[in-house]
Amino acid sequence: MTGPLVVEGVGGLDALVGKTLGTSRWRAIGQDDLDRFAEAVGMPPGDPVAPGDFLLSLAPSLVPDILAVRGTSMGVNYGLDAAVFPAPVAAGDTVRLSLRMLRVTEVPGGVQSVLGLEIEVEGRADPGCRAEVIYRYYT
Repeated sequence: MTGPLVVEGVGGLDALVGKTLGTSRWRAIGQDDLDRFAEAVGMPPGDPVAPGDFLLSLAPSLVPDILAVRGTSMGVNYGLDAAVFPAPVAAGDTVRLSLRMLRVTEVPGGVQSVLGLEIEVEGRADPGCRAEVIYRYYT
């Protein structure tokens, strides 16, 4: 990881369509992380396997390692098109995020980007998560 790809304004996102944007730093998953998440969403703590929602919740903290969009009034995590969880992730695993720009379309006041997200698990061929996440950037 060498730092985020910096894009100035929404116009620069179009040039990224079809490109792999990079990977984040590695992040260790601890049992305490899973327990705090479980308690926050009303589940009993103690399960050593990460729920899919936990994996998706890592993205907002790891995307800035890969992509920084500057010169906008606001960026919003707008939603999710699809998500699958091909392999379990457990306490003690180390993960990182990789991103690919799939689409960019105009919306009133800005653009919507759809990013192909993959949460890689160190030492494994299958990712813990594959998803298409939607971010909107407003001018």
